[in-house]
Amino acid sequence: MKVYLHLLPLSLFFVANLILFLSAIILYIKSKNNSTVNISERKKTEEAFLDSERKLRKIVETSNEGICFVNSDGSLIFVNEKLAEIIGRDAQEILGKSLFDFMDKESMEKAKEKFKDRKNDVKEIFDSKFIKKNGEEVWTIVSATPYFDDNKKNYGSIAIVSNITPIKLFELQLKEKEALIKEIHHRVKNNLAIILSVIGIQYRKCDNEEVKTALEETRGRIKSISYIHENLCRSDDCVNINIKKYLNDLASYQYKNYISKNKNIALKTDIDDEKINIERSIPIGLIINELLTNSLKYAFPSAPNGEIFISFKNRKEEYNLIVKDNGVGYRYDLDIDNVETTGFKIVSLLANQLNGKIFLNTKNGFETVITFPK
Repeated sequence: MKVYLHLLPLSLFFVANLILFLSAIILYIKSKNNSTVNISERKKTEEAFLDSERKLRKIVETSNEGICFVNSDGSLIFVNEKLAEIIGRDAQEILGKSLFDFMDKESMEKAKEKFKDRKNDVKEIFDSKFIKKNGEEVWTIVSATPYFDDNKKNYGSIAIVSNITPIKLFELQLKEKEALIKEIHHRVKNNLAIILSVIGIQYRKCDNEEVKTALEETRGRIKSISYIHENLCRSDDCVNINIKKYLNDLASYQYKNYISKNKNIALKTDIDDEKINIERSIPIGLIINELLTNSLKYAFPSAPNGEIFISFKNRKEEYNLIVKDNGVGYRYDLDIDNVETTGFKIVSLLANQLNGKIFLNTKNGFETVITFPK
């Protein structure tokens, strides 16, 4: 409904003027039927009616909104040309009939129920779909306002009908594209699952420990990408990832995959609940994968206890990513630009992809801090 809110001020303007117009009509009718009203009062009433009619006629006739007055029995006693255009019929063809007659079945049933509320002085805004004479469907938003006189007698309803067909068609196209994107993510996820299965088969058949390590590391990298598509398949958002859920799932997978039963290594996380687009989520996930894998494999070669900490924080104009452990660390300063290991080369490339900066701390364990702009 948010997309239609811009129509409300215009609708309320027409309602106010129509009420003025209809009030004049009713006063005029009453004055004609009341023989006790003196001539001067009747003259004033007639002049008020004519003045209101002249002012409103131009507004109603040139309006880009459909305007109608529905009698208390549901029949149309007034329609402007725009409403006739929306419904796809001549105004004279519409008068005397019910607005429901020109709706599709679902809209008609809904509108009939809402029409009952009008006698209880309930104002409503709702969608309705009309069917033109040529079979064309027209989506509208209807703003219906009940009309009562000073004695609380209901004379019917005033309705402002706005054609929102272009917006509805856009929404339908958007849903189709979202469904297509979800299908693409689903197929990518399935293809990655097949690749992971093939790597698993090769891993189990391989006797070379060096090759097995390379296969295991490759499987972890593919899994980090696969988690992206799994999350997007399940989410209503086809573009952005809930980074908190994604990184927690990824860290949990790698932790269970690498940690041995005889070690008591704690994994702690502090991750902001942020929505990050897929172009950035993939390098972030791969960075976490490389750094966490490095800590799990090398930080605690002999120690039975330890802790690994992962943090992802929104710092106003930038994001701050930290992976650190309290393991053995390094006995020398590490230059990330000249490091020879594949894992750190990947981290450096991915950080550059994010336009990020890397800071390393090798004291009291190993800590990697990456900051990158939003």
